[in-house]
Amino acid sequence: MSSGDPVVQTLDGGKYDFNGHGEYVFLTDGKNFEIQARTEYVVPGNKDATYFSAFALLDKTKKTSHEKIELHYDREADDIKFVRNGTYNSKCNASSMLVHGRPYPCELPIRYNCVVIPGGGKIIIQNCGFGSYIKQLEFGTDNFLSVQIIRNSRANITNITGLVGHREDGFYIMRNNTKVSENAPALSFFQLGESWSLRSESESVFMYKQTGENFTIYNKHHSRPEFLEDKLGNLTALFKTFTAENISLFNKTCRNYWNNEPNNQCLLAIARTRDYNRGLDVMQEANATRYKWEILHNEAPNVSSDFPKNITVNINSTFTINLTEYVTDNNTCPEKLVFDVVTNLTKEEYSIDSGIFTWNVGTGLREIDTGIKFIVYDKFNASSVFSFSINYCGCSEVSFCSFPKSMDHPSDTVVKASCVCPAYASGKYCEVVKDVCPKYNCYNNVCNVMVYKSKPSWPCGPCPEGREHSMLGYNQTCTGNVE
Repeated sequence: MSSGDPVVQTLDGGKYDFNGHGEYVFLTDGKNFEIQARTEYVVPGNKDATYFSAFALLDKTKKTSHEKIELHYDREADDIKFVRNGTYNSKCNASSMLVHGRPYPCELPIRYNCVVIPGGGKIIIQNCGFGSYIKQLEFGTDNFLSVQIIRNSRANITNITGLVGHREDGFYIMRNNTKVSENAPALSFFQLGESWSLRSESESVFMYKQTGENFTIYNKHHSRPEFLEDKLGNLTALFKTFTAENISLFNKTCRNYWNNEPNNQCLLAIARTRDYNRGLDVMQEANATRYKWEILHNEAPNVSSDFPKNITVNINSTFTINLTEYVTDNNTCPEKLVFDVVTNLTKEEYSIDSGIFTWNVGTGLREIDTGIKFIVYDKFNASSVFSFSINYCGCSEVSFCSFPKSMDHPSDTVVKASCVCPAYASGKYCEVVKDVCPKYNCYNNVCNVMVYKSKPSWPCGPCPEGREHSMLGYNQTCTGNVE
């Protein structure tokens, strides 16, 4: 995107600052179309900073007559005024109303090559002579006039030249075919931009009667900005007329969020225009561009191979795992990762807090087959899914569970133990305690199914010390004398 305090972005992604004042060949194939740009001073009298104030488009594909479009930025209204073939059309301004919530062609029926779609602070232009190279041009307003070129990725752009023309092996191309390195000093980029200034009025696409001005005003008195880039290492010199508090604020504001490095473009914008808001605009665009890049290059969180493949749990126990110990992400710190749980267990059985999953194992898996799946999201909402298989003991006591036998309807992620009940218990999960004491004649009538469940004398209590126990049918006898 090429925008105010001119940041020029070429068709193939190169970027450079250019603060020339005048009219320039912005983009052309030398045959079917040409786009020209006009720049003016951000602050009258300050020759160090300019902004795009107008664009003119020439479509040469018509045999009978060429089609001309002009877009003039109304800085006071933060609007773009549209002119076709010398006639102003207020219905095509960027501030035009959206139709059913979206931009819509302002001239119907469409009688021209160039289709103009305004609204919502933008003007979109499609087709024209650039149709084979560019899908559309999007002119926008946000304190300054900007243009975004949506390129046809399959098109060969080696013959596209101008301020935003193609690069060759990392070099920008001047009008005289001189090459400028991507790492060249600011003066070289200024000379690069100036090489594309208009040479004569016959070369201009602009129709000056719209502004009441003439070719000479913009093209015969080019100025040269001070190259403040050389002072970037010394903020006191760069902002020599500002207070220490101002300089501290500028230094804090002009920092890239992704690496905390100084953003030179932001610093230069403030220094050139003496307007703090221009720096904020630069940072807003830089951060938005970086954010889009991070999303494009983002990878989903990585789950460690050490994450347990299966677990064994039983009812009335608690299972806890810190998921953050098993997940890493290149762009999101562990405490910023967001975790979610997908399961049919009731919310009463589990919780997740800051990546720590706690499962108060209950009877939920007795009657249903459901796994437990985890989803982790990074700050860009990219996600990874992971889970473990579950060996579930749903019997009333752990000792009753028998693995690897499963219940009647096991799932792929849950293996349920079968319950082998002892003599004192019954039911599907051995949950029913048998009250058999009425059937037994125990010594001294000491009988308790649960208390003596592990004793050989069950359900009766053990014989007194020194006496031998015997059980005949339902009758307990304790023989021998107690000394």
